Amino acid sequence: GFVDVIPRQGVFIADYVHKGSVDTLVSMMRYNNGTLSPRQIRSIVETRAALEQVAIEDFMRKATSTQMKHLGRYIERMSKEKDDVILVEDIQDFFHEMYAVSDNVLLPLIYHSFRPVGTQIYYQCIKVNTRNFVYECTKRQYELLLSGNMQAAKQWSHEYLYGVISGSTSIIK
Repeated sequence: GFVDVIPRQGVFIADYVHKGSVDTLVSMMRYNNGTLSPRQIRSIVETRAALEQVAIEDFMRKATSTQMKHLGRYIERMSKEKDDVILVEDIQDFFHEMYAVSDNVLLPLIYHSFRPVGTQIYYQCIKVNTRNFVYECTKRQYELLLSGNMQAAKQWSHEYLYGVISGSTSIIK
């Protein structure tokens, strides 16, 4: 939380960096009208980039052709979607499913815990770069997973995620 209560000493402002949780981050977003600071965005995207490397590796080792086709259905739906809310939900579902298939029990839980925050980052990315950009990045990730080229899939993930926080496609100004 935001405060520490120490009996017989008082109430103190908590150090959220050392003692906070995802709930703390969501509370901060609510307090700031749903917005994240550049530092928070950078931290979230860098953390996701690191986790996604593990998720891609595990997914590509374990995914069956049926599971791969299931991911493809999200891409098909996204290609026809006109509503940003549903597009972002489908993108989030695509990546959550990839994390779940990885068979690492923590990855999908972490991804799902950050879903509200990730949703805001996707909306910002659509606003800055267009909805087609966000869709095409996800579609490219799927194509690389489908190709079986693990190194290329991991490299693309790194490039597009770090592109969100630096360079010409950055949402941080």
